Amino acid sequence: MILASDEAGRIRALEKMKPYQQADFRGIYEGVLQATGERLAAGLLRAPPAGEQMEVPVTVRLLDPPLHEFLPQPGSRQAKAVAEDMRISDEELNRAMRRMHESNPMLGHRGCRLGITRPEVTAMQAQAIARAALESVEAIAATARREGWKSVPVLAAQIMVPLPSTETELADQRTVVVNAIRGEVMRWQQDNERKAETEGSPATETKSSDEAPAAAREYDGASGPGIASLQGLPLPAGLVLRVGTMIETPRAAMLADRLG
Repeated sequence: MILASDEAGRIRALEKMKPYQQADFRGIYEGVLQATGERLAAGLLRAPPAGEQMEVPVTVRLLDPPLHEFLPQPGSRQAKAVAEDMRISDEELNRAMRRMHESNPMLGHRGCRLGITRPEVTAMQAQAIARAALESVEAIAATARREGWKSVPVLAAQIMVPLPSTETELADQRTVVVNAIRGEVMRWQQDNERKAETEGSPATETKSSDEAPAAAREYDGASGPGIASLQGLPLPAGLVLRVGTMIETPRAAMLADRLG
């Protein structure tokens, strides 16, 4: 993905990476939901009031480091092995690494700027997060029915856009994330309906994200022209999706009221 010469090559590599990302996220989500559900069932956590559910927030920060940090040092044995695996010459690899080198990478081509120049990277991560969250909520609902849990925790899958310093940067990445999530939710719903038809079982019950409480919609899309929103998505009852950021730079702090 890092060494691909064009967008098509990156997308091919990202499609190979997506199952690994999805499996990682699903393991995190299911582990947190399982542990919370078991503690609620055992009385180790205070149960929410009648008619309410406990929300479990899990935040995933999108890819942040400069891409060249994933590559070996030019001229090293590891670099030679990478060149052989990629079926390119040592000089081609060295040229690519020199091209990506930055004198101060922590303030350079990283964070949301990486996603802005390579939106397909952001989109793949958002798709993997959304599908993992959807499948995790389904799996935990089945566990809750099997084990007789009285209270099933709600997963708040939160996606953090890294290091924006302007409204435009955050809006750009929010739009990429929201569009990717919308597409993945639609694909999941279609898969769910086909599965229900094949197995003769009811499809997973969904609700519009508009029906979530106001607090649960805090970061699901700011109101404003050109800002993408997650409202209206058909989600399982145990899932909330949010897109937000962390204020990390002086410039972002000065604009914090506009970045929410």
